Amino acid sequence: MIEKTAPYVTFLIIHISLVFFIYPEKIFEATDRAHWQPVVAGCLLEFTMLWLYLKALVVFPHADIMDMMNSVVPKWVTRLVLLPLVIYFFANIILHIRSHSEVLTIVLTPHIPIWALMLFLVISLFSALSDIQSVLRACFVTAFIFVPIVCFCVLSSLQNTKLQNIMPLGNAHPDFFYQAPFYSGFFTFSSFLFLGIIRPYIQLEAKAQKYYLLLYAGLLFPLTLASIYVPLLVFGQETASKYLFPFIEAMDTINLFWLMFERVTIFYVTATLSFIIMYTALLIWMTAMMLHKLYFGFSRRGWSVLVTLASYIAACFIPNWTTIEELIWLDTGLRFYCIAGLPVILSIIGLVYKRRRAVT
Repeated sequence: MIEKTAPYVTFLIIHISLVFFIYPEKIFEATDRAHWQPVVAGCLLEFTMLWLYLKALVVFPHADIMDMMNSVVPKWVTRLVLLPLVIYFFANIILHIRSHSEVLTIVLTPHIPIWALMLFLVISLFSALSDIQSVLRACFVTAFIFVPIVCFCVLSSLQNTKLQNIMPLGNAHPDFFYQAPFYSGFFTFSSFLFLGIIRPYIQLEAKAQKYYLLLYAGLLFPLTLASIYVPLLVFGQETASKYLFPFIEAMDTINLFWLMFERVTIFYVTATLSFIIMYTALLIWMTAMMLHKLYFGFSRRGWSVLVTLASYIAACFIPNWTTIEELIWLDTGLRFYCIAGLPVILSIIGLVYKRRRAVT
């Protein structure tokens, strides 16, 4: 049971770990009305790319995207096409550990230095040194413990909402398409990319494809809307746009007299940090696997250690939050290539492979 459901649960917690973090701030910077419009635009892109990605992966029952491409094009082409994905995964590790350490400093531990907080990366490394089935099972257990906590925090925050803050709902001339923060926020929509790397270890028949799409449409899309509209309904656009972490600030407004703990925010930050630790473990595993199979014959575990060490050192050189946001913006082109370009390329690879099989 766990083996079958763990990939779906992993897909869920990756999305949760991304959507409630910087994404609300980016949307509030991109537009001051009809916030559902940029959310729908981003979610439609991810849903479409997820559908393309899954259809391409199904063509190759027991192959990851590296083997898929190697079966159709020369290996040097595979290396060239997938190099941006390796860089993107590596950049994600750096930005995740550095940015979430910043959150821990602000919310929980203001007196502990950033370099010490980033040592939670060791937990991710320990998990990444295991096989992928162990990582997926750990994601399942993490979700079983912490997803109810996140849902509780989201629902509890609704006590302070004011429905009039939702207005205006319409925007005849969507201006967010011309705003850089809108595109910076697209890191939220890369949660499906891991499926192509772990493809040999999961089932992806037609029913499984449908489940991923239903999970996205039925749960992840509403959660993405909630990440924007919870702080919007609590504070209003003018106030929410001034916060660095609008959703965390909305958590801070919760006051439950029957709860023995003073701040619900502590539970929320702990839950999302647990998701990030598991997602980072998955990123380390995937980056190491790609480096091992495509570029150098060094062992996957050895690459995991090197990737972790390099990520930690690079993160230590990021001085402040302004630099983090600049790096997120610089990463935009790479991000769009991975989110939109790779599914299209793999779909073409799948079509070529099917035609070759039909001819032979």
